[in-house]
Amino acid sequence: MSKKIYGVEQAFHGHIYRWIFTEDEIRHQFKKADLDFDDLVEDGACIDILWPIGGSNSSSTSFIELEDDDAVRRFLTTPGEHDSADPMLVDIAEFVCDISEDDDGQVTSEYLEKLDLTAADCHFEDDINRCHDRACKMLNGLMLAEYRDFDYEDPFYGYYSDMPLSELSSLYAEITGLDPDAL
Repeated sequence: MSKKIYGVEQAFHGHIYRWIFTEDEIRHQFKKADLDFDDLVEDGACIDILWPIGGSNSSSTSFIELEDDDAVRRFLTTPGEHDSADPMLVDIAEFVCDISEDDDGQVTSEYLEKLDLTAADCHFEDDINRCHDRACKMLNGLMLAEYRDFDYEDPFYGYYSDMPLSELSSLYAEITGLDPDAL
């Protein structure tokens, strides 16, 4: 029996879910799917295997070997990041990174208890790059500059929902004269 544990991460409909699994459980799941763990899993690997979540709306699964309790804590309590380097406003609004305790074989809840963490400690509605926070500050800056050509009532879901963050940043810099990277 292996004592190695892995942080497993997969997105489903744009929401990031995380689990802690033992190497033995991952090997078991791979065997059921007729996959070779040793050929596929290495630290940081991202594999399109439709596990732990299946279906066409799930992303590839990433595996991160967790060496100790501090690594587990960092994995569970660090916000994830968008799957796009330049997310659209709607993607920014819908970002969620959360743990999942619903799947058989995971040991996430055991580590939450061991590390005195709650599910709320592992729930994030903004990514590691603070895209939502920065977008809100830019939108506020545009309003304060009295820029009228924007749907402020529904900026993340309205007419400009498919605007990439980089485009909002350029608009903010042009209208306000301020550096969006300073936000």
